[in-house]
Amino acid sequence: MTRITTATTAPEVIEARRGAATAAIIAMLGQTTLAVVDDRALGFSALVAARIAHVALASIALALIWLRPPSIRGAEVAFALAAIPFQLVLLVSELEFHARGDVRDHGSWYQLTMLGIATLAPADPMLPAFLVVTLGVQRVVLRYLLGVVPLAPGEPWLTLIFAAVAVGMLVSRARRREFVANAARVAAHAAALERVARLLLLVRDRANSPLQTVALGAAIMRRRCPDQQRVASAMDRAVRRLRKLSKALQRASRSFERAPL
Repeated sequence: MTRITTATTAPEVIEARRGAATAAIIAMLGQTTLAVVDDRALGFSALVAARIAHVALASIALALIWLRPPSIRGAEVAFALAAIPFQLVLLVSELEFHARGDVRDHGSWYQLTMLGIATLAPADPMLPAFLVVTLGVQRVVLRYLLGVVPLAPGEPWLTLIFAAVAVGMLVSRARRREFVANAARVAAHAAALERVARLLLLVRDRANSPLQTVALGAAIMRRRCPDQQRVASAMDRAVRRLRKLSKALQRASRSFERAPL
């Protein structure tokens, strides 16, 4: 998959932190509830321990979001701590129930996890997409290499369809962020050009009155002070240069107004 990079903006940081925090809270609440349920049904086991460990990692992720300065990288690290353990927990759950001869429908858990990752993942789609793909591969490996037969019909292919949809959602969200970042950059560029054009017009307008005064003074000096012709000529040359500068400023301001964004 091609890596999609975008300029970091404040709304993007807020969205990334919100997604990572939501993933951490869902992991904490969901795994705590399931740990209690599994402990009552199965007793303390590797699955319960894995769920408790996931709750601890999700708590660390939430603490990182709360305590660290806002950044895309921090949100991605927190999201990874909250999301990656889902794969291990699902693997342990499938193997443990298979070893006990019990039946539990894990397909819906895989599918919900994939869609959750695609919905809440921060800016960079690479890690979330990899996690979604590995979840799909894990489902196939458990079915065909380890003999863990899914309860729902159509598995593991239905889960692979969800994986493809989740990856498509990740790519779509990355493209949307790229479009928003480009739009923000274009707007900032247009605002900068407008400020420069206004500054050039202001300089030109402020220079016109002194320019006229200097030209009038040179004409009066030439008539009333014949002995100061050299000074009057120098003033005339200065006036011509200033008029050329004024015209150049006018052309520059017009070019900024027509500049492509």
